[in-house]
Amino acid sequence: MTDCGRGPDDVVLDAFFAATGGPPGTFYSPGDKFTIIDPQTGKRTTKTIVGILRNATMFYSPMYPLSFPVVMSPTAVTGLVGGGVSVTSALVRSTGNVSPTELAARLQGTYLSSTLVATPLAQKIRRMFDANLAFFRLMDGFLALGLLIGICGLGVVMVRAVRERRRTIGVLRALGFRARTVERSFLIESGFVAFEGVVIGGVLGILTTWLMYAKSAMFAGLQTGFPVMWGTASVLGLITIAMSLLATWAPARRASRILPALATRME
Repeated sequence: MTDCGRGPDDVVLDAFFAATGGPPGTFYSPGDKFTIIDPQTGKRTTKTIVGILRNATMFYSPMYPLSFPVVMSPTAVTGLVGGGVSVTSALVRSTGNVSPTELAARLQGTYLSSTLVATPLAQKIRRMFDANLAFFRLMDGFLALGLLIGICGLGVVMVRAVRERRRTIGVLRALGFRARTVERSFLIESGFVAFEGVVIGGVLGILTTWLMYAKSAMFAGLQTGFPVMWGTASVLGLITIAMSLLATWAPARRASRILPALATRME
């Protein structure tokens, strides 16, 4: 217990201890103190936080989703709940080239008569999150596909715009407009359309998410504000605008190379 303190008042907590939902944040730090109250006797015990668990997923159980792990020394546990404490589980780390799955099967087979249940935690945790990860990856795929279709659609619109404005472009070139000016005008137009789409899509997405957050019973117990990742949303918006400009660069380049004599010729 060198990492979690040897004193009876030293504890190590999870980073999400007593959290009610929302994005992760810094709720406390090593050196803070808090009081534990025994609901049966009313006894108050002051504990000192000496460390924060980096990842406490292994301590959580689907049967008790609102239970937060508190790591302390055996002396502290005995002083807190009395002498009727028994060891029900132990954490074992495999060394060398031994696979955790093979070690769990070997231990369970050896101590089968003692009803030992050995569980490889890493494999179990990955299995718990596989469904969620697959769902989010599917949603990311749909988002990327929609974004790609939108960018390609903007490129097609700009190609048609160049063809329909061929005579107008020729007249402008004949009046003295430079090729770079024509190219820049098409890029500005496509950039404005992309910016408008990003703003409208972002506002509608945030509004829809907020309505789900405020009206859905799934988030009724959360006691936190509505989180918006402005940094990530801004980066995605800039990437979308940059990709849109890249997709419309070829039509704009083609428009700048239109010869005035050929564009204004009467067929």
